[in-house]
Amino acid sequence: MKSRKFQIGDRVKVADWTGGVAGIVVDISYQHYVVALDDCEKKWFPHGLYPNCVYQNEDDMELLEVEMSSTIPFKVGDRVKRVDCENTLHIPVGSTGVVIGEDPDYPGFVRVLWDHDATFKGGNYPSYLQKIEEVKVPEVKIEVAEYKRGFEIKDSGERKSFASGMVRDVTTGKIQYHRVLDGPMFKRWAEHLTKGATKYPDIAPGKANWTLAKSEEERQRFKESALRHFIAWYEGETDEDHAAGVFFNINGAEYPKDRITMWN
Repeated sequence: MKSRKFQIGDRVKVADWTGGVAGIVVDISYQHYVVALDDCEKKWFPHGLYPNCVYQNEDDMELLEVEMSSTIPFKVGDRVKRVDCENTLHIPVGSTGVVIGEDPDYPGFVRVLWDHDATFKGGNYPSYLQKIEEVKVPEVKIEVAEYKRGFEIKDSGERKSFASGMVRDVTTGKIQYHRVLDGPMFKRWAEHLTKGATKYPDIAPGKANWTLAKSEEERQRFKESALRHFIAWYEGETDEDHAAGVFFNINGAEYPKDRITMWN
């Protein structure tokens, strides 16, 4: 069992090829920590689900202490809204963001990472800000299921008898997976995926690169490719296996549907 190591608002130092970078954890998704670095760049760090990913995981992150003046009514990680002041060029009234610390140049003022602007904006007087919500991140636990003895045997209540005397439950309403093996496409689709894994290496053993897709933009790319392959197949082109390409891209377009909802 494993729980998340850091929470929103924590200041962390991340081991990096540049010698180490530091920033504030501003978001935690199902798979990543989002860290706002001191150089105004955001980075995503996976928390253990993709051990072979090119980024560092949580074991490379060191928790740092964040000091705030006692007169500041906010803490790092609070979500705030800009209120009761004149609109500025970059921070109009109603803008929302995350408190990332005290402004080092103006003691007592707050630094906020605004949702509409990826750069840090200092000099936010506390009375101009209003706390709008508590950000609570549910603990993620990864449990390994134990072998369970005494499984139930599902029963439809109906039986089919065979000439030998054997009796089995009926298959009515059950998916007949063997039917996808009829014809040539099951093997050709598998061959297409195998070749693709050579061109685009797996992100983890047995986990294909294309399974990273989680956005509408990526889904649209699959749909466009599916149409191109279909037209090529329909017109009889044989420069590559366009039928298998249709299978791959339609499957790819369907795959991120639930993930788009989850991430957004």
